[in-house]
Amino acid sequence: CLAGDTVAAIQVPERQHRDHLTARDRVRLGMPDDYALGWLPRALDRVGLERVELEISCDQSAHLMAAVQRSELDLALVTLAARPAQAIATLEVPLHWVRRHGATVDGRLAAYPEGCVFRRAMIAALEAEGAGWTVAVQSGSHAGIFAAVRAGVAVTSVAAGTAPPDLEEVASDAGLPALPRVPVYLVTTPHLRPAARRMAEALQAVLSEMAV
Repeated sequence: CLAGDTVAAIQVPERQHRDHLTARDRVRLGMPDDYALGWLPRALDRVGLERVELEISCDQSAHLMAAVQRSELDLALVTLAARPAQAIATLEVPLHWVRRHGATVDGRLAAYPEGCVFRRAMIAALEAEGAGWTVAVQSGSHAGIFAAVRAGVAVTSVAAGTAPPDLEEVASDAGLPALPRVPVYLVTTPHLRPAARRMAEALQAVLSEMAV
């Protein structure tokens, strides 16, 4: 049928293009959703992607770290409690609160499950001020956390410069004490191919700008 012929005509060039690419041309990159939204466009602006097939995986840092260890990813940006052995660069970036514009939530947090560095930072900052808190919304997904923030029922935290544009990002405010800087690790497999190495260099440049 005509529709089937059209689909085949579209698919053949794509297969030919993929077959022409070698492993050297592929980059398997991982990072949490907020890092991808806030930082990845700036890194891609620095890297020529001609003849490069970029595969991007967005997940929690612990899962991404495990994927690098299994060589399922070439490189990843992660935030963990301790520096991993595979880290080739470490930069500390400011951590900011994120809320709906004008929202007052009185210590109600939206957070990833226990073990998340950002979750611990929020709780520690509130407890240091003697402020009460509760994890009102817990989600393993970026979408779930920011749905709660957009509804005005909770606040969360992000690395500076990575908040969605429709939400308010603040370093501190009444009831929201200043948060610590957090480490961002660039982790890689032992032997990066040239395209992956260029991506690593671009990510380091972007993080250096954000760490100021």
